[in-house]
Amino acid sequence: MRVAVTQPNFLPWLGYFALLDQIDLWVSLDNVQHVRRSFIVRNRIKSPDGAVRWLTVRLEHAPQTAKINQVRLHPSDWWGEHLDLIRESYQKAPYFPVFFEELAELLPPRPDESTLGEYNRRIVMELSRYLGITVESREASEICPILEGSPEEKILTICDRLKPSEFYNFQTGVEVGLYHPEAFHQHGMKLFKQTYRHPEYQQQGSGFVPYLSVIDLIFNVGPEAALNVIRSGSEWTRPQE
Repeated sequence: MRVAVTQPNFLPWLGYFALLDQIDLWVSLDNVQHVRRSFIVRNRIKSPDGAVRWLTVRLEHAPQTAKINQVRLHPSDWWGEHLDLIRESYQKAPYFPVFFEELAELLPPRPDESTLGEYNRRIVMELSRYLGITVESREASEICPILEGSPEEKILTICDRLKPSEFYNFQTGVEVGLYHPEAFHQHGMKLFKQTYRHPEYQQQGSGFVPYLSVIDLIFNVGPEAALNVIRSGSEWTRPQE
């Protein structure tokens, strides 16, 4: 079984979905500290004039030490403001009529969703299905309610419960020394590192801006072509133990 454990980001970028496309099971790392002004709570889109705009989930006040599954969504209709900004930014994009209706169904929190972790996980999974990515999902808090130790020790604790044969991770975690191939080998796994080469695609407006939310890709190339674009930048290497 191929597994990845990542924080549930909000409307993630292309490389995030390239990771999900590579695995069998995604564990949403919801029981670690929420980092304010991170991609857990916000992401970027592009307006027709080329300006980058932020979409930010509105949250209730929470202690700085609160975990992702403890931070609660604000009860206002902040998501309606997101839809207004998305409409303003993409109403002339080629696939606006196709995709905007999907987003209008996707963004409002469900009645049983009160936390950021629940909300982001659903959005990631629904976008994955929309793109044609088949992946299972579980919450880290359900697998191991309490995680302790270093980032690597937390991941290995989860993996010890799941017994995967392969673990897939973003490039940065391996390269900054958070995760070590020999440690995963000792726990019966091969560690793979993503080396994503961001593809260019036809965006509205002048110039190309990389590392935007995946919704920019879908509005511009459509749902049927989007996954091929995502896959075109996907590269994986196995660091030496």
